[in-house]
Amino acid sequence: MNAAQLELAFSLALDCAWKYQLCTLPNPAVGAALLGKHGEIIALGAHQYAGAPHAEVLALQQGYAILSGDNAILALQESRAIHDYLRKNHHGIFRNCTLLVTLEPCNHEGKTPSCAALLIELGLQDVLFALPDPTPQASGGSTALLAAGIRCATLHNENHLMRAKRLLYPFATLQQKGTFVCFKIAQRLDGSLEGGLISSLESRTLTHTWRGVFDLLVISGRTIRNDRPTLDTRLAQTGNPPDVLILTRDVHSIDRSIPLFHIERNVHFTNSPGIFQSLHTLGNYKNIIIEGGAELFASVEAHIDMIALFLAPNMAEKGHVRIQSSLPWKLWQSQQIPCTASMSSDMLLWLGRD
Repeated sequence: MNAAQLELAFSLALDCAWKYQLCTLPNPAVGAALLGKHGEIIALGAHQYAGAPHAEVLALQQGYAILSGDNAILALQESRAIHDYLRKNHHGIFRNCTLLVTLEPCNHEGKTPSCAALLIELGLQDVLFALPDPTPQASGGSTALLAAGIRCATLHNENHLMRAKRLLYPFATLQQKGTFVCFKIAQRLDGSLEGGLISSLESRTLTHTWRGVFDLLVISGRTIRNDRPTLDTRLAQTGNPPDVLILTRDVHSIDRSIPLFHIERNVHFTNSPGIFQSLHTLGNYKNIIIEGGAELFASVEAHIDMIALFLAPNMAEKGHVRIQSSLPWKLWQSQQIPCTASMSSDMLLWLGRD
């Protein structure tokens, strides 16, 4: 496999994983690419949500169907079932294949079986990965692979490592700090934030999916009063609505008939962004998403770990409220949100600080 083939495969594996960023919490977002004897890309996979098959397993599932012509495996959705099918039916079909993964294959059996154990049974030729698994209970996959005679190596390209670290950042932050805070914002091409609905249905559906993963949603009192939101997961039709923290100086001005109060959840109030330094006083909140505009962003920016910015392909007729930042945010990743209703679709920009 030459450097150009490796670069392409790694980029595609990363792009595949970024589609499910945040959806996998508290698990890491991981991408994988299965390569053939000559470095050709056979299949891609990405971990999609906690408890679902890992990226390696999904790439192997797709790859098995392509290489063998046996599509029965594609009907399997549960990780253990896919593992068992591959073990019984692979017949050495992967012996000349290389698996490229953004994170070291797990060496742990929890909700899903060990990926390292599966790779050993399938007898792949090579396994390449960008970052070692940072969790003690799941690490050691590379050691197990090497002991079984499978060539296993880490990537040493600095660009690959940086991109892999950015993908892993929410999970790594959660492991290191005990909390992860993401600010979600939507704006138009001209930077405007006000003036009604901005994002497409598909972007709003993705936001609802994230809500079902996060423990706590933070929002401003102004947004509550103006928009009277529900703050649920109805568009995604999955996951439970998160608890809500309302940042306001005037608790009594919040109308309790607003729909968000009629969902079974805890609703907290605070008048200071300093609450982020002591979230344990409210509850066991680890994954926190903040939804808001320029004013809320300015008040909580120092506490944000990552920004998810939806950029709509239109401009406002009037209005000039724009977000301003005091910190050195960098564009880490961009992706187009699939849209079926029209020819244009939103872009999702991920920003972080290296």
